[in-house]
Amino acid sequence: MIAAQCPVSKKTVDVLILGYCKEGRIEEASNLAEEMLVEGFCPDQFTFNTLVRGLCNSGHVKHALELFDLMLQEGFDLYTVTYETLISRLRKYGQFDEAMGVLNQMISRDYKGILPDVHTFNSLIQGLCLTKNHKLAYELFHGMKTTGCQPVAFTYNVLIGSLCSSGKLDRALSLFEEMESSDCTRDVVTYNTLISGFSKTKRIEEAEEIVDRMTLVGLQPNNITYNSMLHRYCRVGNIKKAANIVQTMA
Repeated sequence: MIAAQCPVSKKTVDVLILGYCKEGRIEEASNLAEEMLVEGFCPDQFTFNTLVRGLCNSGHVKHALELFDLMLQEGFDLYTVTYETLISRLRKYGQFDEAMGVLNQMISRDYKGILPDVHTFNSLIQGLCLTKNHKLAYELFHGMKTTGCQPVAFTYNVLIGSLCSSGKLDRALSLFEEMESSDCTRDVVTYNTLISGFSKTKRIEEAEEIVDRMTLVGLQPNNITYNSMLHRYCRVGNIKKAANIVQTMA
């Protein structure tokens, strides 16, 4: 359109860039942004935010990060969705140091109340737990509360599961208890995760206590609950209790 000398506004070019990015045609979007400068249009925060998200969604995370840094240097404002998209893609590719850097920039700038939400924190915490980076996940969990973002059941469940899988059952139990003091409602997943963790060790009595607490709050044990207990009873040769579990499941 620009090459054909058709009258065009910056808004029109921005719409075209957005369209190219949505279709994954990032090279054409980038070329059009460069052509804007030649034609006397100045790319603004909308243009740059669109390009950063387009680069992320096309897998060009390195270039997206470079453009992100340029935006910060030039004083452009970043949209919440731009931060979240960049963090999500960096997390996807295991670039947690870079993701944490973007998160910290988001927190430190706090522009017009733009702060990470619970989904952003959860995504990073889950990724860190999956890669066995428990220490950083735990630090991020505490850090999110300092921004005013309260953990939800999913946040606790991910951390409890991670702690159980690494054998840190007492810390997992501590988080479980913290949920009550933080007015965060435990769900079936919370109980099952802890029950499974205790059942895989020799602490079957504590697993039984968690089952009792589960029923007291009105949550019904399900097949996942029973299978965890059944596996441990069979391992220790407690046939009577194993038979009771099977009868309950029938």
